[in-house]
Amino acid sequence: MKILIVDDEPIFRDLLMQVLQGDGYDDLQFAESGDQALDVISQSQAPFDCFFLDVNMDGMNGIELCASIRNRPSYDKTPIVMISSVTDKQYVDAAFDAGASDYINKPVDPMEVKARMRMVEALASERRQCSQISSQLTETEQAFGMTHGFEDADIIANSRFLIPASSLENYVLRLGPLRLMTTVAVGFHVRNAHDIFVHSSGLEFADTMAEVARSIGGSLHGGLRVLSYFGSGNFCALISRMTRLDSDTLETDIGWKISQVAGLLSDDAALVPSVAVGAPKSSGLSLFSDPTAMLFAAMQSAQDVGVQDHKAIRIKGAVHVA
Repeated sequence: MKILIVDDEPIFRDLLMQVLQGDGYDDLQFAESGDQALDVISQSQAPFDCFFLDVNMDGMNGIELCASIRNRPSYDKTPIVMISSVTDKQYVDAAFDAGASDYINKPVDPMEVKARMRMVEALASERRQCSQISSQLTETEQAFGMTHGFEDADIIANSRFLIPASSLENYVLRLGPLRLMTTVAVGFHVRNAHDIFVHSSGLEFADTMAEVARSIGGSLHGGLRVLSYFGSGNFCALISRMTRLDSDTLETDIGWKISQVAGLLSDDAALVPSVAVGAPKSSGLSLFSDPTAMLFAAMQSAQDVGVQDHKAIRIKGAVHVA
């Protein structure tokens, strides 16, 4: 794996080099600034598989560099890990808004880097598969369907609203108790996701879930902080507690947005995504031992709503027939 490390502190560059080499990553290149990094990227004959970017650098900072890298078509899905001694939430949000895949703090913990690299390896593998899709569409669609199961997460590419599910969990863990109090999680469940999966190729299913993601992001407007897909038709978003949210209204708006592209998704109305919205969930005092619990509680709420709606429809149908 070819990795570019960008940091204006020589000591940190050497430290990260030692940590990565200790994990078996030897193809490492370095840059001291954003401008130098862009030169290195432009001159490299083989593309980079991963970037580690320091947030706070003189001149072009890491967030600006991240956005610049993301604007290059060949790097629109390449894993980018931001590194900084600054834990202020606005910097974390800005990094993800610029297209970062993950975020770790200085001083670097070797075990944390190792854990983040597992995510990088997964994203890099996904990127290679996407490259195969563009060159051999038919064959890759078949492979995509075989290698990606219904429960798999992070199958969606090219959606500016999403970050990997593992990165969302990492994001929550870094918010801290006080910041968690200003954040709520909202779950979304595609009621007919399994039917769509069964009647679609792997690529078609991923495209459909990507459209759901765009509809969710568009409906949340400025309230959305980050959004992830967790597999099985389940999404989770983090929004500000101050955002006024009515689940029924939000569900209606998402449904309307999806209906505008329904003809592109399927000729069968039963295979057009139907999205249930759960009740907002906060960290709560009982969840402080595991802040990520609110993510799964939010998605469970959406699943419960979806099941209740399905039962209500069946009951109404039975009464009507009778």
